[in-house]
Amino acid sequence: MLIIFDLDDTLIDTTNRLTPIILLKTLKVMIKKGLKIDDEKRAYQKILKIDKTSIGSKQTIKKFLYEQKADKNFYDIAINSMYLPLDGDIKIFTLHNAIDVLKYLSERHSLALVSQGAVKLQFDKMEKAGIDRAIFSKIVITKVANKGFYYKKIMDELGYKSNNTYVCGDKIEVDLVPAKELGCITICMNWGRKKNINKTYVDYTINSLEEVKKILDEKLR
Repeated sequence: MLIIFDLDDTLIDTTNRLTPIILLKTLKVMIKKGLKIDDEKRAYQKILKIDKTSIGSKQTIKKFLYEQKADKNFYDIAINSMYLPLDGDIKIFTLHNAIDVLKYLSERHSLALVSQGAVKLQFDKMEKAGIDRAIFSKIVITKVANKGFYYKKIMDELGYKSNNTYVCGDKIEVDLVPAKELGCITICMNWGRKKNINKTYVDYTINSLEEVKKILDEKLR
């Protein structure tokens, strides 16, 4: 079998552990560049509140700056800051048992990773989390939401049909709809921003990566 994973909120805990750190860093950069803020602590709490109902960090910053009536150039400043390499002291945490699960699966199946973001930043996250890139037969980092194209490309290159390909991610629209359209088997990680939304569209919903092992082991029986 081929298993294609997302990275953020599928293998690593981005929303709960990393996003708040990046948002604070971004706020500090904007203030340093001239954003007028009366109270940095209150501004940060406001950003976190917005982020709870946002589809992503970009939308969070956009809404925050709109409410602050800030100049539009601060949005570009913020986005550039968010894609910078992580500070050396920032820790990245995997989801529970991610390393062990990946090792187990790699010994029995082909693994690939397709993640949306900046290449340097995503590789930095993997390294800090202790995820060995060599465990994946293919890794694609894309800045645009075109995962379906890369799913198909990876399947063709590795010689897998859609009925033998599993795609595991947390975002239904970005990660799993393109997979479903290709006929792949979809596994939704119930984590991050999209936790607890309606997941009737997908084949499996999981709360732990350990469940991926069970799904694949049962398939082989």
